[in-house]
Amino acid sequence: VLGVGLTNAWNFMDGIDGLAAGQAAIIATAIAIVVTGADRWLGAALAAACVGFLPMNFPKAKIFLGDVGSGALGFSIAALVVGTAAQQPPSRGLLVLLPLAAFLSDATFTLAKRVIRGEQWWSAHVDHTYQVWARRIRSHRPVTLAYCVWAGAGSALWLALRDQDFSFITMSLSAWYTATTLMWFYLRRPRDGAPSGIRE
Repeated sequence: VLGVGLTNAWNFMDGIDGLAAGQAAIIATAIAIVVTGADRWLGAALAAACVGFLPMNFPKAKIFLGDVGSGALGFSIAALVVGTAAQQPPSRGLLVLLPLAAFLSDATFTLAKRVIRGEQWWSAHVDHTYQVWARRIRSHRPVTLAYCVWAGAGSALWLALRDQDFSFITMSLSAWYTATTLMWFYLRRPRDGAPSGIRE
């Protein structure tokens, strides 16, 4: 289930320069720091691959991941997440969800909104929050950087909470996803005079 979910999430979220590869690089780095054994090296290898790709994809994309590249990233992240969770006690295994919050929330809530509205949710669209935000400010860069900062903050929180008990971890995880959800709604608020184009 996680493999299918994250494969599709990365495909959905690969719509502006540097976003999908940047998120994958941060999450893979966090995993490489936390885990041991083969998963540490797999995380480091994925992070290195993303860092090597990013100069050609951000701040001005010359090449793109496409469906195959973004799907492969999502599936790789899912495999690392499962491996990471398997190495941790159940409570600590939940912490791997912290750096995933921005991508999971944007993909899930946008899809749910389209289903509720009766739209063809399986068809291509430009209604994700990162796309709405990029159109509004006519730039990809601040959006990509903001998502990366959020993933980085989630990764730092993961490292800080590793020695906490189950109740504190679940409360922290709930608070982080609540904050992410509120940010999702805030960024989608209609604003007068919002521009419709994106400056490449």
